[in-house]
Amino acid sequence: MPTRGVVVDRFGNEVDDDDSDVVADGHGLRVPVRFMDSQQRMVAAATGHAVEDADDADDADDNNPYLVDDEQLEHGKDAYAARSHRLSAGMHRHRVPTPVSDDDMADSDDTDRRAAAYDAMKKRLSGAWKARRAPVPADPSWVSRVPWRPRGKYGNDAAPSDAEARRAAAYFGFKARLHSAGPQRRSLSSPPAGDAASERRAHIERLQRAFFQERRAVESSDLDARIRAAFDDSASSQAIVELIGAADAAAQAAGSEAEAARARALDPTLASEVVSAARRRMEDSAFERDRMATAVEQLRARLLVVKADEEDARRLRIYEDAKAERDRLAAELRDFYPDVAERLAELLARIAANDEAIERINAYGLPRERGRLLCAELTARNLTGWVWNSQPLARRLTDELRLPAFELQPGPDGGYLWPRSR
Repeated sequence: MPTRGVVVDRFGNEVDDDDSDVVADGHGLRVPVRFMDSQQRMVAAATGHAVEDADDADDADDNNPYLVDDEQLEHGKDAYAARSHRLSAGMHRHRVPTPVSDDDMADSDDTDRRAAAYDAMKKRLSGAWKARRAPVPADPSWVSRVPWRPRGKYGNDAAPSDAEARRAAAYFGFKARLHSAGPQRRSLSSPPAGDAASERRAHIERLQRAFFQERRAVESSDLDARIRAAFDDSASSQAIVELIGAADAAAQAAGSEAEAARARALDPTLASEVVSAARRRMEDSAFERDRMATAVEQLRARLLVVKADEEDARRLRIYEDAKAERDRLAAELRDFYPDVAERLAELLARIAANDEAIERINAYGLPRERGRLLCAELTARNLTGWVWNSQPLARRLTDELRLPAFELQPGPDGGYLWPRSR
C-alpha cells in the first residue's frame, strides 16, 4: 500500500504509480485512513473509498518510516479542529470569537486576535456614542418663543407691533386655558361627574368667546391704527382702497354680532346677569358697526383727495421733465443758431451774386469753344438742370430759404437775415 495514498483518475479509478512520481493533471489523491478523523473515516467507509483496512494498516505501519502514534494522532486531530474553528470564526467579520486557551492561542494565527480586537473596538465605540448623546432639555433655549407672523406689506420684516404682541399673548393664553379645562384637571369645587361634560362644554364656550373678543379687540386696534395712518400725507390710494374693504367687512361683522347679541338678550329664559352681558355686547357691537360705517364714508372721501394728489404729482413730473428738456434746447439754440445763420446768410448772398454773373456770361459773354456754365447749387448737387421732363429736380436755396434774425432789430429787411432787402 503506498504511503502517500491512492492516486485516482477523474472517474474514481485507481491508477498504479510509484510514491516518487508526481500526480498527473486531472488525477486525485485519496488520503490513507490513518490520517483521517472519525468523520472522514465514516464518510470513506460509507462510500467505499477507504484506502486500507485494519490488517493492511498494521502491515503498512511496520514498513512505514513515518509511523504516527496515538498521541501524535490526537494532537493532529486537535490542531485540525482548532484550524477549522478559526476558519469558521473568520468567515464573518462581526462574529464574536469563542475564547480559546493560552495553549491553543499560541498555535493560532491572527484571525482570532483581529476578530477580538474588532469586537472590543466596536463595543468601545458603541458605549462612547451612547455616552455622548445628551438628553433632550425640557425647555431648550434654542426654541424661539416669538410667535410666527407674516412679512410686511412691502417685503420688510419689521419688529412686531403692540397689536401683534397682544394677539399672540391672547392666543397662547387661550391655548393654556383650553389645555387646563380637561375633566381630569378639575378642582375640588368642580360639579359632580354627571354634569362634568356639560360644564366642560360651557367652560370651553366661555373661553372661546373670550378669545374671539380679545382677537377682535386686537384686530380693531390694528384697524384703527391703519385708519389713522390713511389720513397722513404718505398714504397711497391703493392702501386706502384695501382699507375701505377691511373697514366695510368689520362693520358687517359687528352688525351681525350686534344682531346675535340682541337676540340673546331678548331670550326670557336667561338670567339677569347673562342678559346684562348680552346687552352690553349688543351695544358695543352696534357702536363698532356705526363707527366702522362712518370710517368707510370718510375713507372714500379721503380716497378722492389722495387720487387727485397722485394725479397732480404725475402731471408735475411730466411738466418738470418737459421744462428741463426745453432749457437744454434753448441753450443749444442760443449757442448754435446765431453764428450759423450769419454764415449761411453770407454764403447765400455770394451764391446769388455768382448766379447773376453766370447768367450774364451764358447770355451775352460766352467764349468760343466753351459750354454754358451751371450755377453753384447745381454743381454742388451734381445736377444738370432744375427740371427734367417737366418735373422739378430740386429747390433753389436762394429762392426758398428764409433765415430770421435771432434778435429782432428794426430795419428794411423785416427781421430776416435772408433774403435780404433789395
